[in-house]
Amino acid sequence: MPNLSVDGEPDPRIEPLRVGAGVDALRWSGATRVTTGQSIRLDVTGLLPGETAQVQPDPYGRATVLELLTASPRRIDPRCQQFDDCPGCPLRGLPTPYRRQLTDPLHHRALSGLAGEAPWRRLPSAADDGGRARAVARALRDGDGRLVLGMARRGCPPVRLGECPLQNEASRAVLARLERELRALAVEPWDSERREGVLRHVIVHGIGPSTRVILALDTHAADPPFDRLLVDEPQTALLVDRLPRRGAGLVHRPRPVRGDPMLRFSIGDDRFRAGPRSWVPQAPATVPAIQRAVIDGSGSRPTDDVIEVGCGVGLLSLPLARRVRSLIGIDIERGAVLDAEANAAENGVTNATFRTGEAAHALRRLLARGARADLVVMHAMRRPFGPEAMGAVRALAPRRIVCLSPFAPALARDLAALPRYSVEEVALCDQTPGSVPDLAIVTLRRG
Repeated sequence: MPNLSVDGEPDPRIEPLRVGAGVDALRWSGATRVTTGQSIRLDVTGLLPGETAQVQPDPYGRATVLELLTASPRRIDPRCQQFDDCPGCPLRGLPTPYRRQLTDPLHHRALSGLAGEAPWRRLPSAADDGGRARAVARALRDGDGRLVLGMARRGCPPVRLGECPLQNEASRAVLARLERELRALAVEPWDSERREGVLRHVIVHGIGPSTRVILALDTHAADPPFDRLLVDEPQTALLVDRLPRRGAGLVHRPRPVRGDPMLRFSIGDDRFRAGPRSWVPQAPATVPAIQRAVIDGSGSRPTDDVIEVGCGVGLLSLPLARRVRSLIGIDIERGAVLDAEANAAENGVTNATFRTGEAAHALRRLLARGARADLVVMHAMRRPFGPEAMGAVRALAPRRIVCLSPFAPALARDLAALPRYSVEEVALCDQTPGSVPDLAIVTLRRG
């Protein structure tokens, strides 16, 4: 693996090093933190705690393994031909119990100052193979200059998500076919340095009976010949999205080209739809256990009024609303709110209303109107909600709070803003096997 400089070319001034990783060296990224004899800290990809290796540092404080000198006896066959080059699931080559031994201490350290002696438990995990229903594949080039739909680690060849065993069969098949057809049409990947090219990334959702594909193009690119992509795929909807060159994120304003832009799927007995900008579960099989954990932890009563922040399309809203007097769902994405309203109506839930808004602003508006809440449910992403939103939650003075986040350090920052609440339970759900962060569900009680 090459030694990289700022320009991405080998830098002969940086010599390879022999390093060893301590048993507690795992980082949230999946890399291991090592300290060299020169007291230089490096995050090494591909090195497990307890192993030694010859590594190649780069100028960014990272390093890749050149030669594994002492391998962990815990290593197993990762059952993936691209594992050595893939940045996506660094712990895949370990048995699940040992993964837990490595990742549980990270979650405990992040939350221990807040959780105290509260019990911890694990929910059923997603399957190691075929459990992911959503793929975001960057448009890259391989060593021969051909388009690849996948992901890449610095200094390594790109990996194809169409060959990723974690993706479900529908997503893999669509990605592999789409890659072949885009190559045949000579569609150019976007080059951010030269600011030229056509395709930035592809988003594939394979959930329920249908599949949805979003082609994210540069804002100035010409349309590819859509009539030659994924023909004879009646269950696959095709959308195109033109991303502005600044601040676009993954999705901007996708427009349908062919097929139904709505994903339609079931969780238990409930039927859902989700539009192109709405969040959908990456591991649908884990949703029922998460629903049960939230409902059980909420201690909900038939007389309760509930506010749910980050409600999405209503995956938790519907089963929770059936157990309480009223539920108000809030989401920053207008499309998700429309989906949640439609899903409530489709499934006969009449005591739930949904509103669009950023968390802090929406909660302050509810407070100004005299709203009350016995229970607040908050779905964070990888960033904390922040002090304004958590201050509004304190002002609501709910009896219980349930917080969900895929990144425990961010969750810990929000929980620290709730000093009058004590943690009753922490539940972890591994929705992305092989990676380090788990979804954390923390139940809090006032007093």
